[in-house]
Amino acid sequence: MEYKIDRETAERDFDRMVAAMRIMMKAYGDENEQRDKAADRELLIDQIMLGNATVDDDGFLTYLTGDGEQIKFKKPKGDATLAIDRVKETKKVAQGYAILGELTGRAPVTFAKMDQYDVKVCAAVMTLFLV
Repeated sequence: MEYKIDRETAERDFDRMVAAMRIMMKAYGDENEQRDKAADRELLIDQIMLGNATVDDDGFLTYLTGDGEQIKFKKPKGDATLAIDRVKETKKVAQGYAILGELTGRAPVTFAKMDQYDVKVCAAVMTLFLV
């Protein structure tokens, strides 16, 4: 894979996204949560460097899936986590897809039909504001 964006620029773009979405990057959880947040950061910076993700002037990330579909993320609101209440407690994956739907304005089924790697990238954005 060939990088199209240098790391410094990608990190600045990531930081702009974090600021626009009001994500707290300081992990207040245990070591595992801190490690997960750092891994999600690296995955997203890598996607920016590859040119698969862009951050617009307002600081919002758009991810280009392997199938060429653009997924634009918006600022999280309370309804994103309320989406969990619409899905049975035992269906954790469906709960995640419901949250992703709120963050992107897409139907949750969009993520069920995506390549697993693309779901992983989208989930990285989601977990940044949940942890």
